Amino acid sequence: MAIRMALDFQQQGLNVVVAGTDVNRAGAPQQLTAFGAVTGLDTRLCYAPGELEEILAEPGVDMVIIDTPGHNGLRRDRMAELSSFLQAARQRMVLLTVPATMKGADLAEVVSAYSAVGLDGMVVTRCDETSHFGHLAPVLVEAALGMAFTTRSDQVSDAPSAADNLVLAESIVRAQWSQSAPAATGARRAPAGRTLAKVG
Repeated sequence: MAIRMALDFQQQGLNVVVAGTDVNRAGAPQQLTAFGAVTGLDTRLCYAPGELEEILAEPGVDMVIIDTPGHNGLRRDRMAELSSFLQAARQRMVLLTVPATMKGADLAEVVSAYSAVGLDGMVVTRCDETSHFGHLAPVLVEAALGMAFTTRSDQVSDAPSAADNLVLAESIVRAQWSQSAPAATGARRAPAGRTLAKVG
């Protein structure tokens, strides 16, 4: 997802760096480096928060997208590591990426676990692989989060789409993911969309 977003923002004329902190998982550093070589994106590996701070301080860099390890948020050591990298990025937006195919109960647990680091929005992938979206709404409402972006394809070259509450509502009713605006359009408005408010 980080590569997709970086490519999209790069096409808008921004100088984007993808900083990968997923350095311990087998094959992950090589995969990020390979994507950088194929796409021409500036990709870096960060083994410590200090390395991320150096990237953030570089002149001429408009945006740094931090690609973190994917996990369920229940391991304290991994959450502590994530927090240390986030502290290095003082001006930040934290987007949690989850698949649309994730069960509602599991999704609620993951969102609850990651809420400790201060989530600003959610990115939902694999929207073309399910016709059931009703479980997303109560989780977003409970966490007071908005949807930022969605994807409908596993192709890295396919740009993410901006998402909002109306798209989610239409998708629940139609049992098929509705067409969203291009991410470039969404980036000009609130990147994390409007939050779903809990009433009562």
